[in-house]
Amino acid sequence: EATKNPLRGMLGVMQLVGIASHLEGARKQVARIAENLALSNESPASREKAIEQALMDVHFYFICWHAVHQHITVLRSISGLRSPTTVWKRYRVHLEHFSRGRDHLEHYPDRLRGKKNKKGEGLARPGYLGDLDALGTYFFGGDSFDVTTKSLAVLDEIVAAVIRESIDEARSIVGPIAPRSAPN
Repeated sequence: EATKNPLRGMLGVMQLVGIASHLEGARKQVARIAENLALSNESPASREKAIEQALMDVHFYFICWHAVHQHITVLRSISGLRSPTTVWKRYRVHLEHFSRGRDHLEHYPDRLRGKKNKKGEGLARPGYLGDLDALGTYFFGGDSFDVTTKSLAVLDEIVAAVIRESIDEARSIVGPIAPRSAPN
C-alpha cells in the first residue's frame, strides 16, 4: 500500500524522523533531570531552584515520550506497514503510561480541582499532585514514573524497534534498491 502512494512513504519517513528527534530530546531531559537532582543535594539554597528546574524537565520528558507515541500512532495509520502496530502493541503499556504523565501535567489545573481524565478516570491519590524523589521517580496522583536512564533505555528500545522493523518491512515490500549511477 505504501508503494502505491509516494506521499504516504514521505509522511512515514517524517514520522520516523520525528520519533528519532524526540528520543534525542528525551536524552537531554534525562541528563538535565539527573544534573538538577545532584544540584538539589548540594545545599539547601540550591535545592528549590534545582527541583523547580527538574520538575520542568520531567514535563518535557513526558512530552517527548508522548510525541514518540503520537508519531507511532500516525505511522500505524498512514504507512500501510504492519510493523508499527506490532511495536506499538509490544510497548503500549509504556507509551500510554508516559502519555498519561504528560496528560496529568498538561491538565494540572483540572487535576487540582479533582476533574477526571478523558477516559473518565480520577486520580488514585487526588491530593498527591507531584513530587520527585532523589532516585529520579516522579509521583503524581498515585502514579509513579521513572525519569532516569532506566526509562530512557526503554524509550531507546522502542525507537530502535519501530525504525528497524519499519525499514525492514518496507525493504521487503519494495525489494532491493539499486544504487543510482552518477550523472555524466
